[in-house]
Amino acid sequence: MKTESRLQIYITFKEFFIYLYRVLFNSKIDYIKKAENEIKTLTSANYCLLTSSARSAIYLMLKNGLKKNSLIAITSLTLSDVVNMILCAGHKPLFIDVNYKDGQMSLKDLEKISKKRKIDAVLVTHFFGQMCDMKNLKVFCKKNNIKIFEDAAQVFGGSQQGVHSGNFGEAGAFSFGQFKTTSCIKGGALITNNKKIYEKSIKEIKIWKKYNKFEKISLMLYVLLVKIITNKLIFNLFIFKIFKFGNIYNVSFINSFLKIEKKTCCYNILPKKFKKIQSNESAEMLINQINNAKKNINKRLLYAKIYEKNLISKKNLVLTNLKSSEDVLYVLFAKVKNRSNFIKNAYLNNFDISVCYNKNLADLNCFKMFKRECINSKKIVEEAIYLPCRDVSNRNYINRLVQFINKY
Repeated sequence: MKTESRLQIYITFKEFFIYLYRVLFNSKIDYIKKAENEIKTLTSANYCLLTSSARSAIYLMLKNGLKKNSLIAITSLTLSDVVNMILCAGHKPLFIDVNYKDGQMSLKDLEKISKKRKIDAVLVTHFFGQMCDMKNLKVFCKKNNIKIFEDAAQVFGGSQQGVHSGNFGEAGAFSFGQFKTTSCIKGGALITNNKKIYEKSIKEIKIWKKYNKFEKISLMLYVLLVKIITNKLIFNLFIFKIFKFGNIYNVSFINSFLKIEKKTCCYNILPKKFKKIQSNESAEMLINQINNAKKNINKRLLYAKIYEKNLISKKNLVLTNLKSSEDVLYVLFAKVKNRSNFIKNAYLNNFDISVCYNKNLADLNCFKMFKRECINSKKIVEEAIYLPCRDVSNRNYINRLVQFINKY
C-alpha cells in the first residue's frame, strides 16, 4: 500500500531553474526590496528587513529592541538556537511552561513567575503553525510593562482578530525555510513598526557577508535533493522503506536524519553562519511563494478538517484544536500515549508519521543555569506527534490514516 511523505517543499522545479539562472547571470532587479515591500503590504508592518534566517531576525530584533541584560520570557518548548539568539543579543532567558492542550506558552505560568521576577520582554513562539492567545497576552504585558516580540517562524500568513502574526508587539521574525508553507532556498525576515529597531538592524547587517556563488548553488542543490527524495514515486520506492526500517528496529543512525536539532549546546557569540545577507535570488523566489501563501495554507486547513471531523475522541490520542483561518498548520499537532508503539504500528501500516523532535529546553544540561520545572513541556516532548496535512495529500490517504488511528 502506497504512502506519502509528510514533508512538502513548495518550491517548483521552474523556480529552481530560475534561481540557478540568476545565480549564474546576475539580475539588475532588486528583488530583496520588492520582497520586503510585499511582506510589509501583507503584514501591515511599517518596516521589513529580509534576513538569511529566522534566527538572524530574532537576534537582530532582540539586540536592537531592548536594553542589554534584559530578562526575556520564552517557551521551554522551542529550538535551542532561539535561546542562544537571546544570549548572543546580550540578554537572559527565562523558561515558561506551555499549555498541555496546545503546546503554546502558558499565560498562567507566565503570570506566576512574573510575581517573583521582573520580566522585561516576552518572546512568543507560535508553535506548530498555530497562533498563541495574543489577546490575553497583550493585556497582561501591557499591565506589567512587558514588551512583546514574536518568533513567528512557523506562522507567516497567520492572523488573529485581523492582526497578522509578527505584528502584535515590538517586532516579529519569520522563517522561509524549505519546509515552510512560504519558502525559498534559505531566508527569514524581521518586521517592525519601531523605526529604531529597523535602522539599528540595517546598520548592523551592512558588515555581514553575502553568499558567494558556490554557497548559493550548494544550498539550492541540497533543497532540490530533498524535493526529489520526497517525490511520491521515489519516496515509496526507496526513502520510506529506509525510514520504516529505522523506526521499526529503532536504528538511531537512520532516525537521526529526521531530527531538527541533532545536538544542543549553549553559546553567546553569534556564529558566522548567521551573519549572512539574504540573496537576491532567494528573494525573487520568495515573491512567487508569497503570492501563493494563502492558497497553500487553505489547502492544509482543508485536510486538517478531515482529521477534526472524523477522528474519534480518545484518551490515548488527542488532536489539537483548530482555529480555522487563524492557523497556518506548519504541522498538525496531536498527543498520543505510548507514542513509540503508535509510531511503530503506523510505519507497519505504511503511514509516514513523525514524533515531535523538540526538547524541553528547561531540562537540558546545556541550559542548566536557567533550569526551571516545566511539567507540561515534559509531557508533550514524550507524547507529541505530527500528522500529515500537506496540500498535495491524497484525500483517501488521509481517510485511511484516520481509520487506522480510530482502530488503534
